Amino acid sequence: MVITAVRRGQAQVVRPDRQIILKKATANEKAFYEAEECASLESFLPMYYGCALVCTEFGNEDYLVLEDVALSNPVQCDVKLGFVQRAAHHSDAKWKSMRVKAAATTSAKVKEDKYAGQLVQAADLVSAFGKFFNQEPGRKLGVIASLDGLRFWGASLLFMLDAEAIWNQDAACIDAWLTLVPLTWGQYGLWILWSIVTSLGPRNVVFLAKEVFPQLANTTFFFSAHTSPGVRGLVALTIDDGICRGDRSKSMLPEVLKLLRSFEAKATFFLSSHYVHGNDLPRLVFEGHEPANHMPEDKEYASSSAKSFEAALAETDALLNAACDMLAISARKSQFIGQDDVVRPFLKASQKRWFRAPQARLTMEMAEVLQARNMTHALGDCYADDWAIPDPVRVASVYLRQVQEGSVVIMHMPQEGFRQHTYEVLYRHT
Repeated sequence: MVITAVRRGQAQVVRPDRQIILKKATANEKAFYEAEECASLESFLPMYYGCALVCTEFGNEDYLVLEDVALSNPVQCDVKLGFVQRAAHHSDAKWKSMRVKAAATTSAKVKEDKYAGQLVQAADLVSAFGKFFNQEPGRKLGVIASLDGLRFWGASLLFMLDAEAIWNQDAACIDAWLTLVPLTWGQYGLWILWSIVTSLGPRNVVFLAKEVFPQLANTTFFFSAHTSPGVRGLVALTIDDGICRGDRSKSMLPEVLKLLRSFEAKATFFLSSHYVHGNDLPRLVFEGHEPANHMPEDKEYASSSAKSFEAALAETDALLNAACDMLAISARKSQFIGQDDVVRPFLKASQKRWFRAPQARLTMEMAEVLQARNMTHALGDCYADDWAIPDPVRVASVYLRQVQEGSVVIMHMPQEGFRQHTYEVLYRHT
């Protein structure tokens, strides 16, 4: 068959319909798909239908006819397996310059047989990748985790994964494959801790905490679908420590708002008033998000006197109260924490408003101040120390195993150079 198409630069894929794609053929790739050994990899590859002649501005060219797997949210994992770095057709000058480049990259630091990837059979593929990514007996870390960077030279094996399918499964099963962030023992311990809490059931832990700590008796941790039917199928996303401490140019509020907008999601931002700049608060409210009180700074107030605590609480309240009118208008279009028939804060002075104690440290004296000011303390049943564990995949895996309808999810605001990894956690969780 002959198909007319235009090929620009590196764009060498043509989609004549939704069932197939045409990819510019190379001798090696064509030989790969037509090799008898390729049959053993059939379940990992798109269906190969042969070659087609495609008419482009460069003339008639051979294209591979492949199944269009139509990934709705593609994720790529491009792994170099240690093939030859310099081809025979390169000039002496090119060989010299590439040797210099390779010496400055991770290629020079790998102590393994760089060409072992050529000998890997289909049955050994999983264990071969495990050597790169996983910790193994007798080895401190996998090859990738032990390197300072992630740059490899040579031919690669490209995995195309469908995130829509992956993130709906137990994320723990892909943790070893996609996690490239080495953790300290302390960070790894935190992840283990929250994994154990997840296994016990966060809501079971909540009931125990309320029995042990009387100051938490009136704290909202989640909304039960039995007593609040309006939360069925919904969760409350909350983001702490907003918006940006220090240099306001480091703020990632635009990125976070864009991300939430792309998922049509609304969040409750527990704001520290010293970290709110310029039009941050109007922007939140205008886009239908809910501001809540998280004190002036991200520090513990449990050691403060009741009078000092209330003064600091009122300072942040004064900032938030300025948004009441805007919030009352946009609330009709939005669904906040607690849902319509559960609670809608900030609309009337007589209604309760949300507060979250920094570091979750609430004393009985603080609880009494909140009660007198008609404020409700909110924690959550989905938490994973996202701010302290710089591995978005591990953290997201905990969140996704914890969350259920009516959950209150606690996450932390990213900014450039500080807790920036929490943005990816938010993306994976949202």
